[in-house]
Amino acid sequence: MMPKIKVRGVKSYRSKRSVYHYHRATGIRIDIDLDTEPERFLARVRELDAKGATLAAAKVIEPRDETLGGLFNAWKRSEEWKGLKPQTRVTYERVIDSEVGALKKIRKRPIREFVPSFVVGVRDAVAKKQKRWMGNYAVKVLRTAFAWGRLHGWCSANPAEGVPLLPRPVDSPMRNRPWSADEFMTVWERAPATLKRALSLAHYAGLRVGDIVVVPWSAWDGEVLTVRQSKTGHIVQIRAPRPLRDELNEAKREGTQILVNERAQPYTRDGLQTNLWRLVKKLEA
Repeated sequence: MMPKIKVRGVKSYRSKRSVYHYHRATGIRIDIDLDTEPERFLARVRELDAKGATLAAAKVIEPRDETLGGLFNAWKRSEEWKGLKPQTRVTYERVIDSEVGALKKIRKRPIREFVPSFVVGVRDAVAKKQKRWMGNYAVKVLRTAFAWGRLHGWCSANPAEGVPLLPRPVDSPMRNRPWSADEFMTVWERAPATLKRALSLAHYAGLRVGDIVVVPWSAWDGEVLTVRQSKTGHIVQIRAPRPLRDELNEAKREGTQILVNERAQPYTRDGLQTNLWRLVKKLEA
């Protein structure tokens, strides 16, 4: 019996009187008889050695970009980011985008520099340049981003956690306050037909803009409106007050959605907001 030959980088074993050879680095089986064709066998091993080296080089992990921008980029590649609603991602981009985001100038700052006092400075700088709301929103987005980063090994603590938001100045006018009944009727009476329906859904059913533009006629049974809220995912049933009930029951159904524009096409969220804003500004003039 010929002595057993061992080849470096090759794992050999016998099964049912046959000998099988596998290249360790690649796991590829070598279907060449080592005893009868040693030169071919060794040539194949060298070929697989080269392939194994290429695979190993490809597996080299690139050093992580330990900057705020690197954190943002990793967050945007994550499953958690993919699970966000499209509108939420759009609003987050107002802060984190590398071209137009409120924090674009500090994306290259190392993660280690972010401590609560630094975040406070960021908040104040953004508020000074882009108003209080954006300064506060930058803190909220940083809080969310670093919460994700802490769970994924980017930081041991959340530097934006506990950073207070800037309060509204006492003498500043209240924004986005609810309309009085008289104000609502003033706007509603002067609105075109399509916007009247939108205003009625908002005022009497309490729907958000994102829900108004997608609620279908199938959600209305003549008395009750059944809606899945886009923000919470909850299904709510709203018994319509008489003004809304009359509005919907007398409306001409021109599409799948309850609300359509002058061309009988569904509104977009931005389109509806723009038209409502123009109407209000016109009435204020």
